[in-house]
This record gives sequence, structure tokens and C-alpha cells, in this order.
Amino acid sequence: MYYEINVALKINGKFYHYFATAERSIDNEEKAIHIANELQEMYDNRFGIDNVKITITKWNKVGQEIKAH
Repeated sequence: MYYEINVALKINGKFYHYFATAERSIDNEEKAIHIANELQEMYDNRFGIDNVKITITKWNKVGQEIKAH
């Protein structure tokens, strides 16, 4: 399981993807919320409150070990 933070910026009234965190970056909800709040404050101050959209997505992964021999 991992958490992905997506940041979108509003350009001409429409939100466009700006960046997202990597799969390996955030492994728990508390950390995801903390980082998202810091990013929101930073980008709100830079671009304005209504011009930044930050979302958090929790992803679950399923894996299976495969033996080579």
C-alpha cells in the first residue's frame, strides 16, 4: 500500500496536473496528510488559494513471489 499526492494548478479556469509523488515516497496516511497540508500551504501562498488542488489517493498493491527455480 502507498499514498500518492497529486497537485494540480488552475490555468484559464481549468485544473491541470502539475506533479505527483512517487510510489515509494509515502507509506502511511499520517505522513500523506502532513505532506499534503504543507504543499497546500506552500502552493496557496505562491499561486492563490483557489488556484491549487491537492488530492491524496491510497493505492493497494497485490504481489506474489515467483520462484525462478
